[in-house]
Amino acid sequence: MTIDEVIDKAIVMEEEGYDFYKAAEVRTAGALGKRMFASLAEDEVRHKKLLQGLKAKMPADAKELDIPLPKDRMKSVFADAKADSVKPTTDDIDALTFAMGKEKDSYNLYHGAAAEAADPKVKAVFDRMAAEEDQHFEILEQTKYYLEQNSNWSLWIEGGPIEGG
Repeated sequence: MTIDEVIDKAIVMEEEGYDFYKAAEVRTAGALGKRMFASLAEDEVRHKKLLQGLKAKMPADAKELDIPLPKDRMKSVFADAKADSVKPTTDDIDALTFAMGKEKDSYNLYHGAAAEAADPKVKAVFDRMAAEEDQHFEILEQTKYYLEQNSNWSLWIEGGPIEGG
């Protein structure tokens, strides 16, 4: 697959990701989920702009790639997690599982494109996007774990001891 084909495919993936995250934001009852999905949707918009720049042969400058990574930007979302007491539904878990798969697909696409890119500026964009998609996966995975194992997640996030009997 050529770089241009990768970019075309990636733009479609980012548009689909945006649509999915905006729909998930609306369907999710909890404030934590709404903020997380809104943040992920914003990232998809930024990714699409980066890709459009690559397609126009105008790779991003360093400051566009130097913003904090998703996990750093979303720390405040997880800091407020204890206040979000909405019970998850099967649909919430299914949405997270689906999104994790899409983020893994995006990571694989960008990671592969970075390895193939001859232009260092193009490689830098793909490397950065792969890193962001990997962190999106981790955020979704942690959220899923939080919803499925709330008491264990609370102990882990607070650094509480687990004692044997």
